Amino acid sequence: MNVLLAIDGSKQSLFAEQVLQEFPFQTPPDLNILTVCPSGDLHPLGAEIPAMINSMVDKCRESATELLSQSAQRCSDWAASVSTTLLDGHPAYEISHLIEGTHPDLVVLGSHGYGATKRFLLGSVSDRIASHAHCPVLITRDHEQTPEVKTILIADDGSEKAEAAVKRIAGFPLKGRTVVLLSVLETLNIYGMDEVLLASPEWEEHRAETNIRLQQHQKLLSQTQADVQIKVMQSSQVADSIASVAEELFADLIVVGSAGKSGIRKFLLGSVSQRILHHSPCSVWIERT
Repeated sequence: MNVLLAIDGSKQSLFAEQVLQEFPFQTPPDLNILTVCPSGDLHPLGAEIPAMINSMVDKCRESATELLSQSAQRCSDWAASVSTTLLDGHPAYEISHLIEGTHPDLVVLGSHGYGATKRFLLGSVSDRIASHAHCPVLITRDHEQTPEVKTILIADDGSEKAEAAVKRIAGFPLKGRTVVLLSVLETLNIYGMDEVLLASPEWEEHRAETNIRLQQHQKLLSQTQADVQIKVMQSSQVADSIASVAEELFADLIVVGSAGKSGIRKFLLGSVSQRILHHSPCSVWIERT
């Protein structure tokens, strides 16, 4: 697997590196470590650039080069191969452009979350990459637990992308880990419509179909030798419920399928997956195929 890891020297990007080191890949990945400087080398412009500006840019580039070197040295102990890339410009744009040009199998970034009421907010770079990348994206969030992925929560809504997410996770060796298949059946919390919906034959049929699908996915995931559990619940707030269950389980990773569309909007996340990304208490894997 070719993995692109974007780092910026923050503790969040260091945690992303640690999560990758502990991640249960089938085989060690080929890793490209990337960082972005605001400016390229300005010396070729000569006297047009003040010496003080050149000095500031030089220090930034030296720090970036050292950052890549240190990360590469650490990752060489567990990755199949390690390369580094230093780009210049706006981080979100440059990372997106590199993804389009190199087609990695997975992009990994750390989330710049905050404490208290703002702890679920993403940084602008990770938010943009998660919304626009054409490949799977892993947004890691330091949740004061070890970087090891021990408990995985898969949001299974029966969609094509969710099916792909289940198959993706089933391809990893998960012996000794816990996988929870969660399906949240959406209700309508308005004018008593939820009561009408829950009493309908169509709802019972929907619930029965959901249980059958989850059992099939449970059988598939059990081949990884993980402890695979099923959970079905109903809620008018699907994304919030998924995040709440993840918190209750002390999950290390939520896996969710994107709701991409064709044409101009093919890389946009659906509202549920976007909300999960912003409200998750742990790392999030966004599956795209």
